[in-house]
Amino acid sequence: MLRAPVSAADGAVATEITVVDVLPTTASGEDQAPAAGMPAVAFADDGTVSLSVKDLDAPTRTTASVLVAGTGQQINSGDVIIARYAFVNWSNNSLRASNYGATTVPGIIDMSNTMSGIAQQLVDATVGSRIVLALPADQAAGDDALAVVIDVLAVVADDALTDAPSPQATPTGVVRVTPSPDAARPAAAASADAYAGKEEQ
Repeated sequence: MLRAPVSAADGAVATEITVVDVLPTTASGEDQAPAAGMPAVAFADDGTVSLSVKDLDAPTRTTASVLVAGTGQQINSGDVIIARYAFVNWSNNSLRASNYGATTVPGIIDMSNTMSGIAQQLVDATVGSRIVLALPADQAAGDDALAVVIDVLAVVADDALTDAPSPQATPTGVVRVTPSPDAARPAAAASADAYAGKEEQ
């Protein structure tokens, strides 16, 4: 909670109170051993991520492996979540999209409007978890199989966030997001929909 003095037009002084949620910027929980046959995930010092599907056959069904087991609430099929995510094309191992990195803000995944493979595998996952997925083309964007890694940071209350300026990473490793039940979906959702959304339609 932040308090700051403000002056009204008539000169009266009041106190403005702003309530913020402080969120982790990456997964936080217990590390898990990666499952055999899943894409390899590696992080650089700057927080950016790389995925490798070298020597792996393209998936014919969606599979997932938990790399970090969070202890937060479970994800439901209708939730909107704040997340970091990266997508790599299976055919050429090229990065398709990513919002990992110390200077990049997390994005939003709408569980009711996302790739079907993501929607299936994130249900019942817990906040704080990092999950790597292998998605066949028909469970992804339709044009290529994808390797995906997702850090589940939070569930958005009331399916809404403020349209205030984009939250910034702080030296303590958190972002600040202000929930509001009356606010429209922020611009960040459009970016998430482009890659985590229903591209196959």
